[in-house]
Amino acid sequence: MQCPKCGSSQPVTNKECPSCGIIFDRWQPRAPRRTTASSTPVPPPPRGADPESASPAISNSLVAAVLVVIVIIGFIWTKHSRDARANASGSVDETINQINNAGTKLRSDLQNRGKRGGNVVHASMMSPDSRLPPGLDEDKIRDIIESCSFFQTEANVEIPKQIDAHSYSLGLNGSALAIALRDHLIEFDPPIDSNLPNGEPVNVKVTQYASAKVLVSDNGASYRFGLGRRHVKITSASMVNGGVTTTFTWTVDQSDAADLAPEGVNPSGGADIQKMTSGWSLTRAWQKNAGTTRYLCQ
Repeated sequence: MQCPKCGSSQPVTNKECPSCGIIFDRWQPRAPRRTTASSTPVPPPPRGADPESASPAISNSLVAAVLVVIVIIGFIWTKHSRDARANASGSVDETINQINNAGTKLRSDLQNRGKRGGNVVHASMMSPDSRLPPGLDEDKIRDIIESCSFFQTEANVEIPKQIDAHSYSLGLNGSALAIALRDHLIEFDPPIDSNLPNGEPVNVKVTQYASAKVLVSDNGASYRFGLGRRHVKITSASMVNGGVTTTFTWTVDQSDAADLAPEGVNPSGGADIQKMTSGWSLTRAWQKNAGTTRYLCQ
């Protein structure tokens, strides 16, 4: 017989093929393979056929038309967006211009009103100015008065570093010390109250707020509060007996602390000016306070 696997001749009594080694009793022939789609041969396309002819053809003219439409739509949208932004920007600019114009007009009106009001006040206070001699006006009169040593010297206030509690309670309530305490320029340590015994020393300390209102310096046993120079404001002027008599008020550089000035609150005074060989000159200046007269320069 022949081996069913390799085909070699074998004696009938053999149970095993000496060539390939199979055992005849166990041999089973292989089942035939199923045909699958992948194993089925695909016939080649006929000669001369276009491989792309199987899919539907897209016209080049159609593609070009679609691209043109897209470009036109993009152009129209871009123009619309630019126009919208331009209109919005123009609207905002117009609103800002309206606000600025209204503000300018309001400031101009207020300035004109202030000028008219200032002219009225000036005329009511300086109406005799038209009868002043040539070469002598309000500015000249102010310069002459401020040449006085009282106005050339800076105003200062001495604040002691230590006080007696009993003395303060007796008679210092109207002093610069009390005003400085009222305006929070200084503070007491310990605070003054009725529980402090007579003669108890109280330390005076300068607050941080003080430097915003006065010029603070150390003067040994006291603090010096500098108020700056005094500045005159003419309130009236008229010719009297060939000379000029004027009234005025004044303030200091540190106007927020003017109450501390030695001359008191809202000081006012007067002055006489005479024509000398060298020109107009101050003969005397005084301060009126509570019915008394204190001469500043003479």
